[in-house]
This record gives sequence, structure tokens and C-alpha cells, in this order.
Amino acid sequence: MPYPPEFTLFFWLVFSGALIFTGIGFWLAKQYQLLPAIRDRDVHTTRKPRIGGLAMWLVIVLAIFLIATSSTHGYFLDFGNSRVFGIDRALWGIIAGLFVLLIVGLVDDLFDLKPVPAVLIGSVY
Repeated sequence: MPYPPEFTLFFWLVFSGALIFTGIGFWLAKQYQLLPAIRDRDVHTTRKPRIGGLAMWLVIVLAIFLIATSSTHGYFLDFGNSRVFGIDRALWGIIAGLFVLLIVGLVDDLFDLKPVPAVLIGSVY
């Protein structure tokens, strides 16, 4: 069964946008020497930019905004909730969750966070 055209459109928006934005971010990081030091846990041997997650977050959020506010394709991102700024409230929850992941990833990239023992986060194991 083929995917609806909205899913294909969303995929291509995110895919092409991620290629473009991560490429621009990589180029800017190299231009301005925003390359972090190599850590013990890194597998690469040369300094590499670590802000690709920011570019991917930006692309995904932009694609959600473009498609959700589109009168033609926006219905496939409508979960029946009220809308805030033209976007379903459930999507705002997804965007907020993605933002939390982005912040934790950026903080880890900047400050080299250590793993938290499972006991401290309430693991069920």
C-alpha cells in the first residue's frame, strides 16, 4: 500500500532540509573554528562539529509548521485537538519533547555529561 502524498512530502522536506542545514552548519563550524576537542569516548581522530542535532531539530519543526498550517496537507497532522497558532495541541507536545532532547544533546556536547545511574532516574530494573 503506497504512503499518502503528505507523508512523502514531509519525508522529502525533512530529508532535503537536513542535508542542506547540516551542510551549512558543518561549513560554518569549520569556517569559525567551532570544533570541540576530541573526547575519550569519541571514535573519530580529528575535530568534528557536534551541532548537527540543532539543524535536524530546526528542519523537523519547520516541516511540521509548513505542513500543519497548510490548508491542502495540514489535515494529516490534525489529531482532533484544539489548535494553537494553527497547529494541533498534540503537535506542540511533540515539538516540546523534541526541544528537550535538543537541549540535553547540546548541553552534553558542550559540557560532556556523564551517564546517570539507572537507580537515580527510577529505573524498573
